[in-house]
Amino acid sequence: MSITIVTLTIKLTFMEDLLQKLGLEEKESAVYLACLKNELNSPASLARQTRLKRSTIYFYLDKLVQKGLVAHKIKGKRKGITPVAPLIGLTDFINTKSEEVERNKKVAQKLIPQLLQLTKERAETTQVHVYEGKAGTHAVIDALLKENKNIYWFGAVDEFTDIISDEEIYRWLTLKRMAQKNTNFAITDRRVFKKKRASETLGNFRKFRFLGDEFSIPAGFILFGEYTSLAVKHGKDIKVILIKDSVVTQLLQYMFTLLWDKLPEE
Repeated sequence: MSITIVTLTIKLTFMEDLLQKLGLEEKESAVYLACLKNELNSPASLARQTRLKRSTIYFYLDKLVQKGLVAHKIKGKRKGITPVAPLIGLTDFINTKSEEVERNKKVAQKLIPQLLQLTKERAETTQVHVYEGKAGTHAVIDALLKENKNIYWFGAVDEFTDIISDEEIYRWLTLKRMAQKNTNFAITDRRVFKKKRASETLGNFRKFRFLGDEFSIPAGFILFGEYTSLAVKHGKDIKVILIKDSVVTQLLQYMFTLLWDKLPEE
């Protein structure tokens, strides 16, 4: 292979790469460059130059015509494909792509709010997670801090302190919740006073209403924001069910409030 042919091959490869960066396909750019070599081209001659099938040539010629890079032309008795002057053809092609980008931007601006609404609707469906052991406690604490809302607790604190200690709750949750300046409403029994940290009212941070007798059922629930957390103790193991459903939480909070109002203030 001569130096001239090698140089020409390198130039063609370079131009094909540039055309592909503008948005042409690999075979499409090869057909376009072949068209530029002659004023009038036939599908057969283009097939020979590019070594592509005649059907493939027709396919890409249609695409190039639509993009304004080549055109049909009749010269005398001959009919064929002629390249549009690159300065005109490529400039119009780029301008068309720019206009398409702007149109797509406008469509996207209208579409994005609708898509976000779909995402919101999906997010608003009921979500249920079940945890075993301390992983459930950590999941609830993370959700509590993220929601940053008042807490409504029903159950006996004493039933769970052998799984997660009073001091751990104080460090992981209480101090951070106090900084958020929300209130904890708890319906429990008087055994809470046996736990130093749990029994501290800390101003208006904690408010208690007490059941008449000791509540010995090893279960309880916490309501906060859109969440309901159910905790059930089995021996030294704990299972936590975390439900995200605003309607469920509203219903239970309504029931909590009915009981709260019937219990005497301390």
